[in-house]
Amino acid sequence: MKLLNCHIENFGKLNNLNFDFTEGLNTVFEENGWGKSTLVTFIRVMFYGFEGERKQGLSNERRKYSPWQGGAFGGSIRFEKDGKVYKVSRVFMNKEGLDEAVLIDDATGLESEDYDVTDLGGELFGIDSDSFMRTAFISQNDCVYNETTDDIDSKLGKLADQTDENAGYDSIVTRLKKAVTAANSKVNRDSLFNMKRRAVELEEEIKQGAVIDNSLADVRKLSSDEKEKAAELEERRAGLLARRTICVAADERRIRRARLLELKDVVRKRQENLLNAEGDFEGRAPGRSEIDEAMEEARLLGISEASLEAYALTDEENAEYDRLYSEYGTFEDADFDGRIAYDESISFKGIGIASVILIILGLLFVAAGALMFLRSTLIIAAILAGIGIISTIVGIVLSRSKHKKEAKLKEDLIILKNDFASYRALDNKYLRSEEAAGKAEKLRESLKNFYISLNVAFPSNITASLNDLRQLSEHLKVCKDELSEAKAELSEYEKRFPEDENAPIEEGLETVAELDEKIRAVEYDGNESHKRILEYARRIETLKEQRDEIDLKEEELELLREKIVKESEKVRLYNLTKDYLTRAKNRYTEKYLGPIREGFKKYYSLIAGKEGDEYNLDANTHLSVEAAGLNRDTGSLSFGYQNLVGLCMRMALFEAMYKAEAPFIVMDDPFVHMDEEKIAKGRELIKLLAKDYQVIYMTCHESRKV
Repeated sequence: MKLLNCHIENFGKLNNLNFDFTEGLNTVFEENGWGKSTLVTFIRVMFYGFEGERKQGLSNERRKYSPWQGGAFGGSIRFEKDGKVYKVSRVFMNKEGLDEAVLIDDATGLESEDYDVTDLGGELFGIDSDSFMRTAFISQNDCVYNETTDDIDSKLGKLADQTDENAGYDSIVTRLKKAVTAANSKVNRDSLFNMKRRAVELEEEIKQGAVIDNSLADVRKLSSDEKEKAAELEERRAGLLARRTICVAADERRIRRARLLELKDVVRKRQENLLNAEGDFEGRAPGRSEIDEAMEEARLLGISEASLEAYALTDEENAEYDRLYSEYGTFEDADFDGRIAYDESISFKGIGIASVILIILGLLFVAAGALMFLRSTLIIAAILAGIGIISTIVGIVLSRSKHKKEAKLKEDLIILKNDFASYRALDNKYLRSEEAAGKAEKLRESLKNFYISLNVAFPSNITASLNDLRQLSEHLKVCKDELSEAKAELSEYEKRFPEDENAPIEEGLETVAELDEKIRAVEYDGNESHKRILEYARRIETLKEQRDEIDLKEEELELLREKIVKESEKVRLYNLTKDYLTRAKNRYTEKYLGPIREGFKKYYSLIAGKEGDEYNLDANTHLSVEAAGLNRDTGSLSFGYQNLVGLCMRMALFEAMYKAEAPFIVMDDPFVHMDEEKIAKGRELIKLLAKDYQVIYMTCHESRKV
């Protein structure tokens, strides 16, 4: 069988890719990250489908190679088998059940039924996907030899040509092992192991018959003794209860007397506290309302002093205030509104009209004089012109005088308004300052009188002093309230128990607390005694039941021993049969182990340059290496040698499996972990394989290129 070409529509990072395959060696030389491993997976998936469908993350091949944008993906491969050309096409969806696959006969273009497309790889190569990956598919991370599978064994010829699935060696041996395992199972209730264990248990339990009888007699004796002890404890408890009644009254009087003394001591201490609180004041103690009123006056005093500071006139403001006063008198008598109104009412309109008329008349006389001059009336012309010039000059002088007076009036009016605004602001500030000073003086005087009434010197920091007074006043009130409460409680107690202070108390009696402790101890012992009596009763009942069960267990043991004899014989026959089959299988496998050993040595000597006599292949196709006189697993070799040995073993298996028509071989950079010398030998190996097989070899490095 050989591959002809493939088309990748969309698969992982590859899309719209066509690749033609030839007989012999097909080298794919691309840089790292191009998608060589993806191409290898595509070829396998086209024949076997995806692996790891139930896994999560990148272990799930369908998720790993599906397009990031979602949707269908897949492609097709054309191949030749037994002289016929086929084309397999697969379209993969997000779920396995939605996939589409078809096998086409290339000659007819029709769907072929020569092979089942759902198990195309199995029918073409005679092995499952795992077996195919262990032989014909070799990747850089999967060269290590991992033993054979049942399909590989079958392909090699081990117990070949068995038509009955249950008749194969592995199947029979597996069933025999399962039967022996089931017989020795600790989980299976009816297994031989559990039957033997149950028989031992029954034998031990049956031996307990005599022990049960002795125990039954002992427990009955213990129960009788415990009942006598319980009766004595009950009698003792009754006596303690009687004594307790006598002590209760005396104990209560003792407690009340102690409480009375305690209340009197509290009154005494709180009287001392009140005297100390009253001594904190130099004179009389002010009331809370007096302190609150004084604190409010102190707050207002602070505001007034702040206002006084804010409204105080500066030296410049005092000078300006004196100037305005000397010029206008008091602010109330200055009558700024009248003066401003008067200045604003002054008008020079008449002067303006007169100046305009004189200018116009002057111009007319000058014009008339000019006309007379033209008529040669020179004297009249000169008189008219002179009158016109004089009239015009007078008009101009009057006009200029009007403008100067208006400007002077405006300037004076501005000064008057500015003085008015300044005088009003300064007068208002002065009045507020005087008002604040009056308030501050009045409040300060009130506070001084307050401190005089307390016989306390007027403080520099009024607020701090008042806060101290408030705390002392509050403490005094608390002491008074506490004393009042203590006296009330003492008075109430003396009314309730008027004779407790002098009433006699019997001496030599136990306290109620002491008797209660003794009663609790007796009751505890009594309860424990009753518990033991009940426990003895349960033990007696249990022992009786156990004694009744002994006969049943003897019958069960007799039946169980018969079953053990039968099952033991079966297990013996299973083991004998398995041993006979194993010896027969080992003799049989010697027929095909020879070619595999020779194939391994051939490929190993080609790459390693040594015969490989230190390697041993047993009947189970397990490969080991001899070191220090012992056979050791190849996993103990370096990683590079594990890859080398695995590659040689795979080629030996491949050669032995396919005597007639062999499938293609796919290699994905298998020499990446080898040194330069072995890489060179590996390239020779690939050339040798390519003479007999179709080889698809992929690498990303020039040193490993073939």
